[in-house]
Amino acid sequence: MEINIKNIVSEQYLKQIRLLQKQWFSDDLNFLVQTSGSTGKPKTISLEKEHMRNSALATLNFLKIKKGSKALLCLPIDKIGGIMMFVRAAQANLDLTIIEPSAHPFNSLKPEDSYALSAMVPLQISHSLPHLKRAGKLIAGGGPLSAKLLEQIGQTESQIWHSYGMTETISHIALRQISPSLNRAFKLLPGVDVTLNVNDCLRINAPAIGVHSLQTKDLVELIDKQHFLWKGRLDNVVLSGGLKLYPEELEQKIELSENFILAGSDSVRLGQQLILIIERVEELKEANLTEALKQLSRLERPKEVYYLPRFVYTSNGKIRRAETLSKAFALGPDKGQT
Repeated sequence: MEINIKNIVSEQYLKQIRLLQKQWFSDDLNFLVQTSGSTGKPKTISLEKEHMRNSALATLNFLKIKKGSKALLCLPIDKIGGIMMFVRAAQANLDLTIIEPSAHPFNSLKPEDSYALSAMVPLQISHSLPHLKRAGKLIAGGGPLSAKLLEQIGQTESQIWHSYGMTETISHIALRQISPSLNRAFKLLPGVDVTLNVNDCLRINAPAIGVHSLQTKDLVELIDKQHFLWKGRLDNVVLSGGLKLYPEELEQKIELSENFILAGSDSVRLGQQLILIIERVEELKEANLTEALKQLSRLERPKEVYYLPRFVYTSNGKIRRAETLSKAFALGPDKGQT
C-alpha cells in the first residue's frame, strides 16, 4: 500500500492520519469508531478488524477494483467513510492519495490527477461536477441525493454509486448505481440478507461483517431478495389527515439549489402538517417556490415554509434534522408562503 499526502495544512488532520495508520496496522483485533450522530447522539463502538476487512473486500469485488489501482481519500479520516476508504486501500494494496476534506476536493489536485476509486458526500459531488470522471468509480455517501443533484450527476456520465449503510454496518451494505444509468433500488452486497419488521423497517443480517438481526428505523420497500427502495426514517413519517407522508422520499421530487428538509409540525385540523425548511436568508419568490415544488401532488405540498440562515450539521456534513427543526420552530414560518 502506497500513501501520498497532498496539500494538507492542518496539523490536526496529519495527526489523525498517523493515528489511523498506527491503529490499523497494530496487533489489536478491534478498532474503535465514532458514529456520526445524524440519527442520535454520537457514540463510540468497537468493530472487529476482520469484519472491516470483509466489508472492504465486498466493496472492492462489487465495484471490480483491481489491486494496485489509484484511490482518493477526501473524507474525514476519523469517521467510518474515511476509515473504510483507507481499509479498502490496505486490502487491495492501492495507491492511496489523501487530501484534506473540503467542499471542493479537486482544488487540491492537479488537472491530470485521476483515480480508479473515490468516495464523497453530496456537497463535495455538487461542487465537483466537471471533474467527476477523474474520480473513477465514485461512492456517494453521507445522505440522500436531491433530484436536482441526481439530474446534474447524470449529465456527467460518470460511474457513481449511492450507498446505504451506517457505522454499525461498517459503512454500506447496499449500493445503487446513479450514473451513467439511474437506478432507484439499492442492491445488497454479497453475504447480506434483509427482512422487514411489522413497521416495514429494515432488519439486517450480514455475518461476515458481524451484523446479526440489526433492526433499523429505515422504512423500505423490498423489491426482491437483493433489491429494496429506501423511503425514509420511521421517526420522520408525517401523519397528516390520515395520510402517511415520507419526507425523505418527497425530498427527491423537490428541485432547489439550496439545502432543505421536509418535516412535520402539529396541526389542529390535520393532526400533523408537512413543512418545508430551506437553508437561505432571503425568502424565495412565490413563482420560484412553485416551480421547485411542481413535482409534488396537492396532498404532498408543504403547508408552511421556514427559512434558516444555517442548518445544524454533524462533523462530517450530515444535516441534524431534529436540531434544525427546533431552530426553525424558534424563528417561525414565512407567513407569506403556504
